[in-house]
Amino acid sequence: STFSKLFAVNSTDGSVNVLTSDPKLLNETKYKVEVLASDGVHTASTTIQIEVKNTSGRKVGLRFPQVEYHGSVKENTTYSMGEPLVAVTAVGAPEGASVTYGILNEREELFIHEGTGMIALTGKRFDREDEPIVRLLVQARTHERKPQFAQTVVAIRIDDVNDCTPVFVGLPYDVIVSSDAALGDKIMTVKAVDKDI
Repeated sequence: STFSKLFAVNSTDGSVNVLTSDPKLLNETKYKVEVLASDGVHTASTTIQIEVKNTSGRKVGLRFPQVEYHGSVKENTTYSMGEPLVAVTAVGAPEGASVTYGILNEREELFIHEGTGMIALTGKRFDREDEPIVRLLVQARTHERKPQFAQTVVAIRIDDVNDCTPVFVGLPYDVIVSSDAALGDKIMTVKAVDKDI
């Protein structure tokens, strides 16, 4: 479909991303698309309405080629300080202007190399049960008399490691069984939940 060539829905976090930077391909003013979500048994649907606005100045000046960047790390894993994760590079800076990068919502697990836009790990561990996806707002800035700014989102998926013990719910389990219970009679149900996927 036309939609699948222009936009993509991330099946993990539900984010909708633009797949093209060519304004000629975004030739309709509105797109209406049905999106499905399924747990394997049940399916839900909703409609996404995307409005395209002609912003002629958008492709001029400092900008990130992608609206959102993606990366992933394993939870409860020790990484080396400075291990690279995702590179974000702004384009469109005036000739000769230097560009620096920063994370606007800083995290202790991550940092960005100011001059390159490389997001790297500090060595501090992530916990998927606390936060399955970490979103960073990254800003690029030119250094000139009238600086230009550009922003993008970096979504980092925290992959699950089986680190949680199942926990029984509805305790205590006490049941009375009739002395004339038949073979196969259900006498109760026990349930345990696990924070791991």
